[in-house]
Amino acid sequence: MLMMEDRKAVCARLSRMAFEQVQNDFTRKFRKPSPTRLAIENPVNKFKRTGSDKDEEYAGRPSITSESSQNLQGAILNSPYIFTRIVSGEFGVPQPGKPYFTS
Repeated sequence: MLMMEDRKAVCARLSRMAFEQVQNDFTRKFRKPSPTRLAIENPVNKFKRTGSDKDEEYAGRPSITSESSQNLQGAILNSPYIFTRIVSGEFGVPQPGKPYFTS
């Protein structure tokens, strides 16, 4: 994975050079093995798409309130053999390990 400084260098140089030139220039400047063609294309395409070299913010899984946490805990204590999928569905809390998407 390329670091932010590496990404900037690759994006700046790719506009004027071929991939092989970018790889050679990268090796000379940073004294480490050059990135693959795909590792060069991804940050460049992202820069063209977003106009920025920064990583996109990822909202991630939303945190639950202490009230929701207490409700979940109470439901599980009252019925210890209940499935977490059922309890989380009742309280609108996403299950661990499942992707969370907002629409």
